[in-house]
Amino acid sequence: MKAVNFSRVPDAQGDGVCLVEFEGKDARERNAYVSFKVFKKKRLFVLKQAGKKGDILGAGDVTEKETYLTGAPVYPSSREEVIGKKLKRDMPASTVITPPILEDQLFVERERS
Repeated sequence: MKAVNFSRVPDAQGDGVCLVEFEGKDARERNAYVSFKVFKKKRLFVLKQAGKKGDILGAGDVTEKETYLTGAPVYPSSREEVIGKKLKRDMPASTVITPPILEDQLFVERERS
């Protein structure tokens, strides 16, 4: 292989195209377009057991799973973004945790007289 040039840099979904220059069997320079997909290793947070609407997630309720994803999906990036949050609805075990299924706890402070 002589060179690899990007003719389309990967987009938000990880799709791209590159131009590969190589020497053919007849010693002539050849070009070929090659499409590719970029995968990023991502850590996901998963419910260990089923949860009910209103449950507050604790450290023992969540496990981590690593996988490869394309594009830029939005998942919590740290345990702090998951632990202490409340489930918006009933969720089965092994559900990958995403921001739409979580909500912050509301604390109401009463004024003391």
